[in-house]
Amino acid sequence: MKSEYQYPIDLDWEIEEMVMVTDFYALIEAAYEKNVSAETLLTQYAKFKTVVKSIAHEKTIDREFERASGYSIYKAMKVAKEKKKGKFSM
Repeated sequence: MKSEYQYPIDLDWEIEEMVMVTDFYALIEAAYEKNVSAETLLTQYAKFKTVVKSIAHEKTIDREFERASGYSIYKAMKVAKEKKKGKFSM
């Protein structure tokens, strides 16, 4: 992980939406740095998808997030979906 970076945030989002997306990013980081609950990550992903509705926008955000942090939303979500229950780490 890079020590300091900024999360990709759309300034057109409402504050509540920014909080939901930021919480999701933090869980992705946790999936790489320690164990997280697959169910919790899937729940937070559902909230993330209420803000980032299109696949194209999600892919853009994933690229920006991975470029900044070194962590892939796509890869973490793939593992979480395979697990569905229990804890995991990347």
